[in-house]
Amino acid sequence: MRRRHNRKHHSRHHWNRHNKRFSLRRSLGIPSLIFKGIILLVIGVILMRFSGVIFVNWLGWMEGLIWGFVFGIIFLIAGALCFLAWWRNNVLQHRFGLKVGRW
Repeated sequence: MRRRHNRKHHSRHHWNRHNKRFSLRRSLGIPSLIFKGIILLVIGVILMRFSGVIFVNWLGWMEGLIWGFVFGIIFLIAGALCFLAWWRNNVLQHRFGLKVGRW
């Protein structure tokens, strides 16, 4: 007689295998939106700070300076929106127990 494949055992093994990967976010215990917001803010500040050095001094491309500022501002706005989304999902609804507006 053939033994049937135990799906429950296979899925548990599959989950454990992927759960053993190292993750900086998990090891620090930071929520994913906060971690993404921090990373996006850091990238935005680095782009705005070093776009002059990278594009003007190294590459000799003056238009790249403006593009660096534009992408830096976009990353800063995206990081701020990640913090706003985390705050809206966790602080507003759980601390006050109400929803504001159409959120």
